[in-house]
Formats: sequence, C-alpha cells, structure tokens
Amino acid sequence: MNRLIILSLGALCLLAFSCKKDKAEEPQCLEEFSFANDVEPIVMNSCAVSGCHAGASPANNMDFTNYDNIYLHRDLIRKSVRHESGVTPMPIGPELSADQVIKISCWISQGAANN
Repeated sequence: MNRLIILSLGALCLLAFSCKKDKAEEPQCLEEFSFANDVEPIVMNSCAVSGCHAGASPANNMDFTNYDNIYLHRDLIRKSVRHESGVTPMPIGPELSADQVIKISCWISQGAANN
C-alpha cells in the first residue's frame, strides 16, 4: 500500500513538472536590428492599431504610436510577445511570427536604440 502511494506521488510530481511551461529562451541575436526598419513596422501593424495601443483611449493607457512610449514599455512588450508567464500574451489576434519576436527581443537586448 505504501509503495503504491509513493509511486502515485512520484507520477504526480513528474506530471506536474512536465507540464510546467519553460521560460522563453533568449534568442541568439546574430544581426543588429533597427527601430525604424525592423521593430516600428511590426508594432505599427500589430500593436498600435485602433482599439489596441493607439487612439484616444489606448489599452492600459499604453500608446505605442511613438518611440518614447515603446521604449518606456520595452520590457513588458518583450515579455508579452514572447508569451512569458505573468503577462498577457500579445498581440491579441494573429500571433507574431518567430522572426518578428526575435527582431523585437534582439532590438531590446541590443539597447532599444532609436535607430
């Protein structure tokens, strides 16, 4: 009986740990990304749209229509597009491609310059 309980608890622990979502790995940034050429078009087409992070009443008072506001919220943006735990996955609707997520993550890791 004790053996059955121990085996059951062991199996339960394995199941719990195997279902735990791994933290998103940091991408390898093999090239330099720019705000104007790489990041801004993604944000303008996927985030800074009416009803989301633009307009008179942007979601959570976060307006992403300019560099300064994007820079201010860069860590939250990175976590959201990477679907990390503790934040709401963004954007709502079609997910960004892996390439788009890498561009945003690397740009932020590279200092989030206004270039």
